[in-house]
Amino acid sequence: SVDPLMGEAFTKALDLCLREGAEIVDVKLPSVDHILAGSIIAALTEAAISHAKTYPSEKQKYSSYYANLLEVGKNATGIEYASLSIWRREFAGALTKIFKSVDVLAVPVLPVPPLAVVEMDAVSDAPPLASAPLLKFTIPFHLASVPSLTLPMARLADHTPLAFQFIGPALGERKVLAAGAAFERASKFSETHPQI
Repeated sequence: SVDPLMGEAFTKALDLCLREGAEIVDVKLPSVDHILAGSIIAALTEAAISHAKTYPSEKQKYSSYYANLLEVGKNATGIEYASLSIWRREFAGALTKIFKSVDVLAVPVLPVPPLAVVEMDAVSDAPPLASAPLLKFTIPFHLASVPSLTLPMARLADHTPLAFQFIGPALGERKVLAAGAAFERASKFSETHPQI
């Protein structure tokens, strides 16, 4: 479920991994589409807890956008949060099983090319849960508390980078960083700098 441009760039990134000696194994992850909105609610609930000392008592210090996000978190029900907590444990368990047979996962960061500033503004002005589909390749792994590393995999004609990520098992930062370092060496993206 990725934009064809993202799919093509991701395939090329995987081809480079293959040329560098990686073994690519297809794995099946549990579906995440049904929990995306709930995962944002859970994240906003945790944000509301983190900001409880200053929000809403110092609401004037917050942008209206962030205040709206915190309100979503404050108004979440216990059932919404508990449902996501149960899913989070199940997803983390599924990942643990997958990581018994693979070292790292390679996953796109976004299903579409990066949004332009105007498009980001539109997302910011939309209801807080409108961004859920954009997070399908990131937030589930964050909720599972596994490490991830984002790397550039290609550039658009205007030099906007397209990215993918390596995801590792819990406490598997060493594997993720080693895979990232190998990809960075082979891709030479770190040697490319924009003209200033």
